[in-house]
Amino acid sequence: MKTLISLILMTSMTQTFASANKSMNDAKSITKESRTQTTETRFSLGLGYASHSFFRGALLDGAGGAAPTGYLTYGNFTFAGLALVYNQVVFDNQVLSLGTNYFTDHGFKKIENSNFRQLREATFDSWIQWMFPLWTQSTMSLSFHQDLKANKSQYYTVGIAQAFLTNYRATVESGFGTLRTNEYTFGRGAKKGLSNIDFGLSWSKNVLPWDGSLTLEYKHSLIPHGKNRTASFVRHDDERGTFTLNTIWTL
Repeated sequence: MKTLISLILMTSMTQTFASANKSMNDAKSITKESRTQTTETRFSLGLGYASHSFFRGALLDGAGGAAPTGYLTYGNFTFAGLALVYNQVVFDNQVLSLGTNYFTDHGFKKIENSNFRQLREATFDSWIQWMFPLWTQSTMSLSFHQDLKANKSQYYTVGIAQAFLTNYRATVESGFGTLRTNEYTFGRGAKKGLSNIDFGLSWSKNVLPWDGSLTLEYKHSLIPHGKNRTASFVRHDDERGTFTLNTIWTL
């Protein structure tokens, strides 16, 4: 449950980041909103539910759970859980983002050897992401991640998102890791290179009382390489989907 709370907070931060920038829906709205956010402060609260927890394709927890979520936006800064993100519009319809977050796959409890999925050392991750429009209501994102504590290695992502039918969004993202990164993610026996491919479909709309937002998302995670699927933290238990529900009210 503690793992799910941590992952739900991270999911909320990611969705908050995407919502604040509108980057996955309409690149033009990124420019308009980001330029008007100077010193405005907004605080949002909600509730999130996840059916499973994943980390870069690797299953962490197969049990579902719910937890409160929240984030604070001040100008171009967003604080969510144990994460901090800074967004800046560059070259008109493009967004450059810098972020850092704390990651643990076992919450704040002692690691138990009986659960082979949650034996990773807690760590800090820093990253930079560039998002830019491709065509109508479509964006591409490129990111670089640097681990600061556990493995001190790198992870890269490339993703495409397409909005359609007003409130829907389809996404696909691939991750690539160095040998140390993939060993941290999948365990002993992992191989460097392509780490995971995630496919997502979401629906979001302000349909709740007091102008609250409801987001429903299904994401399917794949681990393409056989050695990563058989590594010590995965053990053939891969290719699962997860359903998330998030509600948010801005105060």
